[in-house]
Amino acid sequence: MSTNNVEKEQQCVLHWFQGWSPYQKQEFLKFLLDRAIPQNVDTLFDAMHSLNVCDGPPSIFQCQLKLMGDWFTEWTDKERNILMTWLAGRDPAFVDKFNEEMAKAGQMVQG
Repeated sequence: MSTNNVEKEQQCVLHWFQGWSPYQKQEFLKFLLDRAIPQNVDTLFDAMHSLNVCDGPPSIFQCQLKLMGDWFTEWTDKERNILMTWLAGRDPAFVDKFNEEMAKAGQMVQG
């Protein structure tokens, strides 16, 4: 994937992030952690929860996460790190929480 496309995708994510509510940012944090820690037990429960049949169409936020997930799997680790750096510039507390959760997961694995 060309860097130009990745940059555009990351700009979209940053734009969305700035408009998300605190609850949506928390869901995005879980989303990122699920991809960073694939063996996360909560992932299974979240996946099962997402299988529930809904009466209506997905929300814009759900569509954004789906699209972000599609992009994220195509990005290199370097490109993912660039996104986190940009997020840290916009919301340092969000990235601090991400790093804290990653450290906890690392301790549990070493446990």
